[in-house]
Amino acid sequence: MNEKERTQLDKLLNALVPFAQKMLIQHGEFYPFGMYLNSKDEIVAVENDFLEKHPTPKEVIDSLMQSFQVKKQEHDLHAFGIAFNANLYAGNTDGAISIHLEDAENKVISATLPYKKNESGEIMYKEMEFGNGENIVIG
Repeated sequence: MNEKERTQLDKLLNALVPFAQKMLIQHGEFYPFGMYLNSKDEIVAVENDFLEKHPTPKEVIDSLMQSFQVKKQEHDLHAFGIAFNANLYAGNTDGAISIHLEDAENKVISATLPYKKNESGEIMYKEMEFGNGENIVIG
């Protein structure tokens, strides 16, 4: 991955993580959400039309991927990211903010920010972990 691609993915990561943290503080959880870096190097949040019902996380991710595919076909997508809340253990207060980052050349980085909620509801974060994720092919 070259410096430009890394910078683009870092820019997305630095937008996705704080928003996920804000949602955790305000709501204790969050639906998957996505952002992309457009052709002007601007971060754009993706809106969806699920306001009237409660979609499954998979439905939200599928909708995000459709939006990213359209933007890629319009040549308006340099990179995209999806954040979702992962429970690490059933019935436990351990969780993680999971991030999937992918550039227009389908190079992928996954980031995981583990957290634990203490008895008072405060969220304590551990060190972010990075890895190579699997491509979500968008065209």
